[in-house]
Amino acid sequence: MESAAGDEVLKLIEKLKINKIQVLKKSGRVLISAVSGELISNDSIREIERYYRKILGTDGVELSIRFETGLELDEILEEYWNEIIKAVSCHNPSAVGILSGSSWSLDKSVLAVTLANGGVSVLESNGCGRQLEKLIAEFFGSKVRVLFNSPEQNEEGWHEYIEFKETQEKKVINESVTAFKQAPERKDEDTGAIVLKGRDIKSDPVPMKSISIDSQKVTIEGDVFSSECRETRKKAIMCTLFVTDYTSSLTVKCFLTKSDFEKIKDHICEGNTLEIRGEIQYDGYARDIVLIAKDIVKVRKKKKTDNAPVPRVELHMHTTMSAMDAVTEVAELVQTAAEWAH
Repeated sequence: MESAAGDEVLKLIEKLKINKIQVLKKSGRVLISAVSGELISNDSIREIERYYRKILGTDGVELSIRFETGLELDEILEEYWNEIIKAVSCHNPSAVGILSGSSWSLDKSVLAVTLANGGVSVLESNGCGRQLEKLIAEFFGSKVRVLFNSPEQNEEGWHEYIEFKETQEKKVINESVTAFKQAPERKDEDTGAIVLKGRDIKSDPVPMKSISIDSQKVTIEGDVFSSECRETRKKAIMCTLFVTDYTSSLTVKCFLTKSDFEKIKDHICEGNTLEIRGEIQYDGYARDIVLIAKDIVKVRKKKKTDNAPVPRVELHMHTTMSAMDAVTEVAELVQTAAEWAH
């Protein structure tokens, strides 16, 4: 594992592969995502951050590194365990003392952490297990389930604890699946809104023309004028929706399982009007900002209305009955005029 000091920082930076740089102007933050072929200590990562802060002239630099070493996860944990504990302490300072001196064992995707001095209930209550799972996924791309135990737990008690955790996790998973299955059925009879993904949206949409890389979390509403859906290598469905509110347009991306995609595909295709809430990110492949959708609701298209006290219009309009210079049907035109009380 490399440790940086002086010129060693530059040597480590040369070995990094920068994947993405995101500049958030409003907050002054610069988010750098990189890949390293070797393990780097937390102290060295902080040194690299300080270097970037100096040359970029901002204290808002945040560096995240994905390690692609070619080693098995148990080999990585053997070498990097103490550094993982340090990384957790940055998010959860109270955990470092409890985790100090701990040992671990890996059985497939279950990481059992034995605490030298107890403290299981404390770590469970402050979400330390989830933080460890997230760090291991971000650092090494490995999905594990973290379970804590202490030396005073006998074997029977430890198995009971595992069974309890599994029962709780199954309950959460079932509730999530049920929520998604019910989403297309959650319909507001007054507005015609149908929740397709995530939760109902109460926040007001913003004009697309006002959205920038600094917008972060936003809600939009618009018409889908094109869509592309394809299967990824991980067998998920990536849907790319092109949406406009006629002030501008925006690319929206979301990831679905095959079964979930089949349930909502007819609601997200061209011609539908959607309300979408999510996070603005820079897409290096598209070289543009995209909205990563968290919540999607199908809504009725808002029709224009003429609210003048005495509706009046002088209209010159071509239809499909004209000589090859119009696409509007006569019936559609008459219906619109009638809706506007003309």
